[in-house]
Amino acid sequence: MAKQRSLSYWEMRRALEMYEELIPIEIAADDLRRIYLKASKEMEREARKLLKTFQINNGLTEKEAKELLSRVMDPADIQQVLLELKKDPARADLVAQIEGQAYGARINRLQKAQADAEEVVEKIYERSGTIFEDALTGIAKQTNADEVFGLHQRVGAAFRYNPVSDERIQQIIQQPWSGENYSGRLWGNTQELAQRVKEEMVKGVLTGKSNERMRQDIQDAFSAKASDARRLIRTEAAYVSGQIQLETYKQLGIKEYVYTAILDSRTSKICRDLDGKHVKVSEARVGDPLHPYPPMHPYCRSTTIAVLPKELMDGMTRSAVDPETGELMEVPMDMTYKEWEKLYGPKKKKGGAR
Repeated sequence: MAKQRSLSYWEMRRALEMYEELIPIEIAADDLRRIYLKASKEMEREARKLLKTFQINNGLTEKEAKELLSRVMDPADIQQVLLELKKDPARADLVAQIEGQAYGARINRLQKAQADAEEVVEKIYERSGTIFEDALTGIAKQTNADEVFGLHQRVGAAFRYNPVSDERIQQIIQQPWSGENYSGRLWGNTQELAQRVKEEMVKGVLTGKSNERMRQDIQDAFSAKASDARRLIRTEAAYVSGQIQLETYKQLGIKEYVYTAILDSRTSKICRDLDGKHVKVSEARVGDPLHPYPPMHPYCRSTTIAVLPKELMDGMTRSAVDPETGELMEVPMDMTYKEWEKLYGPKKKKGGAR
């Protein structure tokens, strides 16, 4: 059998492979951002038209509008909002303005703008769904090939394997592993966006918002949901990649893996504690600290390494980051995060853990 190279080489190689696998995911995330940005501009134009048609003087304050909308079943329904307003005699003038001249045209303009918002968001969902499907399928196939090839190289010999089938890939992609599958979560994200935009339109009408303020509020709504979509596709990609890796372990008869955290000062506490933990492949559970398998949290960077026969593991090392220099360093394969931290003591730095 060919002589084993140190595992640090394979870790760096796998890191490069993961980086290359995730390039399409980052491209997809950028595509999502552009879709949301374009839709935001479209809705901003619609909002300007709405305010031009539906100007209300002496409207409610922002605080008063929020309190009012919180009392109705559907804050986006102007008819429900008017019924609630009519309960307050002090708002008779405001109600009279809304129901005054060209009342029907005003309400129709608002409802048309809200319908347009729903249509725009529906298009976001459809286009985003295609982006998700293509990107996740691509990373699944690439991960499968990379994992098997990496194991070939580690043991110094080739072995037969059957690629994960397209049917199995689809089962993994559609798995509701976090309560809903990606499609359900994406649908929920876009529906929340539509509702918020419609509510912002009603609020803008009631408070007499300026064009600039309405533009900013709509932009903020789209920006927040675009961020949610980016986080979703990255988290789903981590899940799909991990599950394909696990599927490969099962197919090749690998019985155990080591949970492996990135060794740097940004590592999350949960991944620090789990680093080095041996887990049976048959017991792997995403998000379960007792039988951990990544991702354990959003933006999780941890991975796993298959446990090979002991004679192959002896003498192997893994990579770590020297907290003083930032350079890669070699440490024993079985060194855990806590052992690394005790020896090299990374200084506490500001910034989120991953």
